[in-house]
Amino acid sequence: MSWWASSPNDLTWVLAEDRDPNETGLSEVMSSPVATIEPSANVEIAIETMIEEGVRRLAVALDGDLRGVVSVTDVAYAEPELARRAGERTARWED
Repeated sequence: MSWWASSPNDLTWVLAEDRDPNETGLSEVMSSPVATIEPSANVEIAIETMIEEGVRRLAVALDGDLRGVVSVTDVAYAEPELARRAGERTARWED
C-alpha cells in the first residue's frame, strides 16, 4: 500500500516537515484512534459523529471489518444542507 493512502493532507504534512515520504510510515502520520460508523447508520448520524469526533472522514466498519469510508464530501451529494452545516463546524479542522 502506498504511504499516502491515509489522506491527501498527510502528504502535505510529510513534505512540509521535510520528511522523506519513502521513509515515513503510515503509523507516523495516520489519525488514531480511527472514528468508525456502521453501514446501517444514516447520513445524519454520520455527520453528528464527524462533528463529535472532530473528523471529516469516517471508516465504515461492520464487526471490525472495514467496508468503506464516508466523507463530508460524500454527505454533500446526499444531503447538501447537512454537509453545509457540518462544513461550517469543521472548516477549522485539519484533515
